[in-house]
Amino acid sequence: MVYPLMTPFGEIIISLDGHEIVYEAYPLSLLYRDIKLSGRYAIIVPFNPDRKNHLISCKLNTEEKLNVDYESGENVQIVNYADVEKQGYDLSIGISAETDYIYGYRYSYFDFDGAEVRNGIGYQVLPFTKTQHYPFAIAWSETMSENEDTQANLHRLTMTSIAAEPQDLDIQLGHKQTNGDIIWNQRSKNFLYHTWLVGNHYVDTDIELIAYGEKLSLVREPRNTYDKWAIRVNNEQGDKLGYIPKELSRRLAQRMDAGHEIICFAEGISNIQGKRRLFLGIYTERIFPRTIQTDRLSIRPFKLSDRADLLEIYGNPEVCQFLLHEPWNEQQSYDEIIIKNNHDLLTTDAPLNLAVELDQKVIGEISAWFTDMKETLEIGFVFNLDYGGQEYAQEAARAVIEHLVKYYKIHRIIANLDARNQALARLCQRIGMRQEGQFIQDYWNKGEWTDSYIYAILASEI
Repeated sequence: MVYPLMTPFGEIIISLDGHEIVYEAYPLSLLYRDIKLSGRYAIIVPFNPDRKNHLISCKLNTEEKLNVDYESGENVQIVNYADVEKQGYDLSIGISAETDYIYGYRYSYFDFDGAEVRNGIGYQVLPFTKTQHYPFAIAWSETMSENEDTQANLHRLTMTSIAAEPQDLDIQLGHKQTNGDIIWNQRSKNFLYHTWLVGNHYVDTDIELIAYGEKLSLVREPRNTYDKWAIRVNNEQGDKLGYIPKELSRRLAQRMDAGHEIICFAEGISNIQGKRRLFLGIYTERIFPRTIQTDRLSIRPFKLSDRADLLEIYGNPEVCQFLLHEPWNEQQSYDEIIIKNNHDLLTTDAPLNLAVELDQKVIGEISAWFTDMKETLEIGFVFNLDYGGQEYAQEAARAVIEHLVKYYKIHRIIANLDARNQALARLCQRIGMRQEGQFIQDYWNKGEWTDSYIYAILASEI
């Protein structure tokens, strides 16, 4: 742990309402891509909200002449620094926040706002904020080129600092996803979004029937003429009140179509441009568990610190013999672990990658993704060959399939495998899947035509 944190551009200062506070900077691994990363740290500021406005900021204490540029992306905001005179380094500070105000109303996945401050960036704590930990990510590199890819890679590495795991930081922070879904932190883990109602929501006779805190229902309209992702909002009597805004409906619809149980509550009414708007809080009622525990195994989302264990698996030519890619090298392992770290929530548009852990070592991976066929899930299994013969794969596969069927809207699960992979075929049989098809030389892979087996099981059979 480091305090104060010194960068090539000067000291990092953390302030609460303009007053400097002591902090601890946690060094993180240097994930190399095509840039030479010189420093990478996470700073987590604990703060107990008191129903008042506060500003928690992170900035550089420097008099050097710098180019300062602010950027925002999906659920992230970043301030970038470049040394004008020396042109020796690029530095980024990132936060986990993104908020838009449309017609004067918040549209956000967070219960706090991001803020641009002089020579830095910060969190704006609001009267209704419940979050108790605020991460800042700091990374810098020697400037190698002026192309956008180099800076984009630095941004990516900066933001993975925010996604650092508790084991890396030696502090219980929870897990933050970077794909715009649930934010796992100290506030209610069921919270998803704040938004408002569009459509006929400003008709007085409708709104007067809504009580503050009333539970409302969300209804998918996949055949809606104007928007296939449309989500209708009804009151408890089934009367239509309006629709979820189009800016949010697609991401929410993908969750609903995958079987997430989504609920919403009326959390306020406001006059916006002469129209009465109903403000909603959207929550998930049932969450796929962060860890599946079996007798011997823990099955969980990937951490950045799992990279070496994954490389041991996917770097083995024998493991990759029947996969679609060649064995990983060291460089690929850094790229792939970031991707798998982000795939920790299954929707109709995003896969789920789970690590199978034995005695704090990752010995396998189970992946699942929805196919184009309605309510059909494809699943894949890859395990470390050194742990074969002890039925770890069977134990993990059964547990994951049972949980997938319990928490998602699934009719059928399939596995598509290279017919030469007899070990995987036996695993499918042992967990109750039946062989439903064999295709002869149907897939071109690694310079040859290969045969395929299709195994399947219905959700009703599990």
